[in-house]
Amino acid sequence: MDTSPLSRILHSISCRGASLKDYYDSVKGNLGYLVALVTPVTYCGFCLFPLPQQGAWPFDGFADKWSQRPDEPSSRTRFPLEHVQASGFRGCKVCMAISEAIRRYCQRPVVRLEWHQSGRSLHPYEQDTDDASTSYMGASVFRLLFDAVETADLGVLQRHPYVVENPNPEGRIDVESCARSLNFWLGDCSESHEKCKVRASNPLLPTRVIRITDNGGPHPVVRLMESKGSRGEYVCLSHCWGELRPTCITTRDTYQRNITEIPWSSLPQTFQDAVSVTKLLGKEFLWIDSICIIQGDDVDWRAEAARMCTVYENAFLTLMATKAKDGRDGLLRSESSPIAARIPDSSLPGQLFFRQQSSIPSLGWGDMRAGGGVRPEVNPLLGRAWAFQERCLSFRAAHFTADGILYECIQSQVSDWSHGRGIPGNLNHGQGSRARLANAREFAAEWARIASAYSGLKLTNDRDRLPALAGMARQLASRGTSSGYHPGRYLAGLWEDTFHWDVMWTPGSVCDTSEDDIPTPCSEYIAPTWSWASFKSSMTTWSRTRCDLSLKDFQIGLTGPDEFGEVSSLTIRVSSRLLHARIWHENQMIDGIIEDIVHQYRLDVGFGSFIFYPDHNALWSEEHVFEDGTPVICIPAYMDGTLNGFLVLMDLDGSSNTFSRIGVTLSVRWGTQSLPSVHELLQKQREVVITLV
Repeated sequence: MDTSPLSRILHSISCRGASLKDYYDSVKGNLGYLVALVTPVTYCGFCLFPLPQQGAWPFDGFADKWSQRPDEPSSRTRFPLEHVQASGFRGCKVCMAISEAIRRYCQRPVVRLEWHQSGRSLHPYEQDTDDASTSYMGASVFRLLFDAVETADLGVLQRHPYVVENPNPEGRIDVESCARSLNFWLGDCSESHEKCKVRASNPLLPTRVIRITDNGGPHPVVRLMESKGSRGEYVCLSHCWGELRPTCITTRDTYQRNITEIPWSSLPQTFQDAVSVTKLLGKEFLWIDSICIIQGDDVDWRAEAARMCTVYENAFLTLMATKAKDGRDGLLRSESSPIAARIPDSSLPGQLFFRQQSSIPSLGWGDMRAGGGVRPEVNPLLGRAWAFQERCLSFRAAHFTADGILYECIQSQVSDWSHGRGIPGNLNHGQGSRARLANAREFAAEWARIASAYSGLKLTNDRDRLPALAGMARQLASRGTSSGYHPGRYLAGLWEDTFHWDVMWTPGSVCDTSEDDIPTPCSEYIAPTWSWASFKSSMTTWSRTRCDLSLKDFQIGLTGPDEFGEVSSLTIRVSSRLLHARIWHENQMIDGIIEDIVHQYRLDVGFGSFIFYPDHNALWSEEHVFEDGTPVICIPAYMDGTLNGFLVLMDLDGSSNTFSRIGVTLSVRWGTQSLPSVHELLQKQREVVITLV
């Protein structure tokens, strides 16, 4: 047993609440600790803050004296609460404030705190009444927060392991404090993020913007302005319309009034907050869709929808009203996070706060898909289709969530909860991935990722199914072209050059479709049957599965000027080797009687059977969607050279020339011949040209 003086001292301190024993192995053998024993500077063993010169417990005259702060603690360090309290009684104001705050704000008795390095947070644990174990107390998570804006010279707080720099350490929820946080994060982004510097400075303004001026009154003056080719920095707002139709929206009847001045009282709370934040960010112009696009004017709407990509790409910042179900809810939270304690200490260069915080989810854009982890009842905007591209096209976005503000840019993500200066690394939102798309396979995989994430999101109008994704399609085509790859014409949610991959999709999550995501055809013509956009549901793509067809030509009718927008008609001609097959119901044995399973089907192609996934909502049908023996034709699909399924088509008019898509098969069911013989059989089929509608 080690009986050195230092070992005995550290053992005694650990019993009194200091965590120095955790550092013993790292400092033992280092001559630096000898200097530490005689230095006049005194540090608390738990919180690592300087102790006051008077009143601290002088254990053996030098026990807590260190010349420099010890190394950062391990990723997870445990502290019994009684030790923290003992440290407070010895004279440490920080420990005293922490122990009092824990006692005041935690409803159940706490026995220990755990320091989690990954979250830079302290987690309280309670004693289990049934046994001697302890359990984590859920949402009760605390942090030591220091104002990152007020004081440049942090002194003892510089790189302190427990302290999180934060531009709003008090957790205020007023517009000024929110803008203060955003200005801090935007400044850090502009100075240190190389990827974010590619955004155009002083861009062309959108066709119309809201101009914000100050006449010295209680509210700023806002008016609609025709930009006429002017340049400047502007902010965008992304929001849920909901059921609200405020009187401030621009129509042909209100256009002239809005050009003169938009009454402040006509702006719903979310719009008022957006105006105030924009002004506090030092920007003069704001873009809000319902004001800057003339409502009820189809010509103006289609023209502006075609410009949506550049509107959001060139914005200085997009404000996301993530928690608001409509304009009445505003940007800001209704309640601030409780401030557990303000910690007074004359030795610190500023105010330190010990505060309970709620974790803000990362809000990865792939999670925006229905059922992907986002709670639409808490953050409704993330469930809306238009918001998907508005967020993904923006170089910078600020989410006003139910839990606080989350700021994201191409290079980092930061929030009220996370580290004050951001979490570096590639984000999982649209702008976060800027990889080159140098070939068809890379392009198809990226589009599959985007379209799958978008497909399950909600729209008020089915006609917006394609326009609400047009900006993303335009941006992806540009990314491909800039890398030397040309994907060809955009075909209502699919692409000319990657059509053989894009066409292999299934509505919903194959057999795991929820009742809220039933594959239902759109009520009016939106896209051809072979496009996922023709259905009101999420879809799953099989981008590694290639349909064995060649696209010969197509005829497309556009509703407006945007080649990525609405279509009025679209037919294609493809050539392929076709197989004739029949659809049968699956059956099962119940009490010795074979009965059909109404919503499960198999496809019999002669040499074997495949599981058939119809596009129609067969999973929820009370009746047979297809009669036994229904004749169909199939186009084979391969994955890595191996037969993996079929694209299943039905003859529309009996001419054996024009077909509609009715589903796909994926994976062999039973009885399939060896693959070489299947391949030989397929090669014997005559290649024919058919029309798909």
